[in-house]
Amino acid sequence: MEMGRRWIMKRNRVFQAIIMVFSSLLIVACASLASDEEKIQNRIETFAQAANEGDWDEMINMFDSNTREKVEAVVAFGNGMLGELSDVDLSFQDLYAFGTTLIPEKMIDVTLDDIKIEDNYATVRTMAEIQEQQARGVIFSLVKEGDDWFIYDIQDE
Repeated sequence: MEMGRRWIMKRNRVFQAIIMVFSSLLIVACASLASDEEKIQNRIETFAQAANEGDWDEMINMFDSNTREKVEAVVAFGNGMLGELSDVDLSFQDLYAFGTTLIPEKMIDVTLDDIKIEDNYATVRTMAEIQEQQARGVIFSLVKEGDDWFIYDIQDE
């Protein structure tokens, strides 16, 4: 009788462990089920927030891998030239971050107007107010890489 009871208790613990594992997986899966529109909106809002905070690295991380490589190459070249032209150890990233500290309010305020998705590409029409000037239309073009969206182009409308 005692042996049967132990076996039942052991079986119950195994079932509880299995339920906990599946519950955890379900929670993680639900968290990753954000819609494409939500991911795109989050990407653009994160880009604007990084720009406002002078967080150059976070801004660059909002771009797709191809654009990110190009921007990093141009910035590295520019940093080399800046170093050659001056005796001061400054980078464009430092100058950008310093520049954002001179602006009392948000540098960029973006409002999303329309998101159009076709296959793995999205076009987002926004109204962007830059340094409290009159808002103007800005178009963000995004590409889907894996399960997320990344900016590959930004243009005035």
